Amino acid sequence: MKRLIIKLAKKYNCPVKFTKKDKLYKRSREEFE
Repeated sequence: MKRLIIKLAKKYNCPVKFTKKDKLYKRSREEFE
């Protein structure tokens, strides 16, 4: 799953950082959409 997220991050040129529960990913995902 993280590989897919990293691909999306590169596609949108948005840095993605992971926490234990991926809280930062959830915040970034909102920016993607």
